[in-house]
Amino acid sequence: MKFAPISDRLSGLGAAKWAVHVEALRRQNAGESITMLSIGEPDLPPPASVLDRAVDSMRSGRTRYAAGQGEQAALEAIAAHLARRSGTTVSTEEVLYTAGTQNGLCTCLMTLVHPGDEVLVPDPYYATYEGLVAASGATFVPVPTTPEDRFHVTAEAIERRITPNSRVLLLNTPSNPTGAVLSREEIDAIGEVCIAHDLWIVADEVYADMTYDAPFSSPFDRPQLRSARSPCRRSPSRMHSPASALAGSPHPHTSSNDSCSSPRRCSSARNPSSRTRSSSRSPLATLKSIGCARHSVNAPSRSSKNSAMHRTLALACRRAECS
Repeated sequence: MKFAPISDRLSGLGAAKWAVHVEALRRQNAGESITMLSIGEPDLPPPASVLDRAVDSMRSGRTRYAAGQGEQAALEAIAAHLARRSGTTVSTEEVLYTAGTQNGLCTCLMTLVHPGDEVLVPDPYYATYEGLVAASGATFVPVPTTPEDRFHVTAEAIERRITPNSRVLLLNTPSNPTGAVLSREEIDAIGEVCIAHDLWIVADEVYADMTYDAPFSSPFDRPQLRSARSPCRRSPSRMHSPASALAGSPHPHTSSNDSCSSPRRCSSARNPSSRTRSSSRSPLATLKSIGCARHSVNAPSRSSKNSAMHRTLALACRRAECS
């Protein structure tokens, strides 16, 4: 009996990283007073109104499959939020809702890279990133940051790690674990490097609403980057809890038993048979064919370096808009 190659690629990239978290849970369940500094889970209970709405919704019959791309009212709220934030028009066709951050990032990488490609990741980085890149078959390339730079990744550091095989920069701002929040000027400088070397920017913005006194800046909001290369993703559960909930429209909808069953984020990619031919498939068709659905972001297809417009998408859903 043989396993698929992905099992070898992922070997050793999981359990050990969570040992401290598992031990903390064990002690917490045994009655010890433990302050959890491991996973990003809100430590406040969700508002009672959110729980009441969820219960009422299920009791009224909302227990069926929803539309694969996401419910229309939720997509409209997300698009409206992004339009206000970026100052540009954002269509619901530019939004894809998936079932969790990791599903979204995995789907995005699966559509952008091939085995042998390289994904650049600022270091320190979130614990799951190595596994996500390994699952795609690409090579993980850490880009060092320093205390002297406040752990802000620089355009120069990124450019030093670029090779002919580099395809994606996985950019996490605000950063987990360092808390670094990149400025608009830093985003623009990094964007210039990515444009010069034909790299995608996959922007993980799960903590975008927790920058405190530092203004948040996204590649998606920069016109020269949004039109070319920056799918982004956001997570309402990180900002507003509960972490296990999926947001949606408050109104029951007729279900569409779509073949997509996982929910969260993405981007359509280069044609698998050629890096220069444009794909004839729509971005959502590409994403749905590999299994995406309910909760995050999507980016339209990118064909060649000379194609006229490579639109991208992003999800940023506040509880007030999606509850």
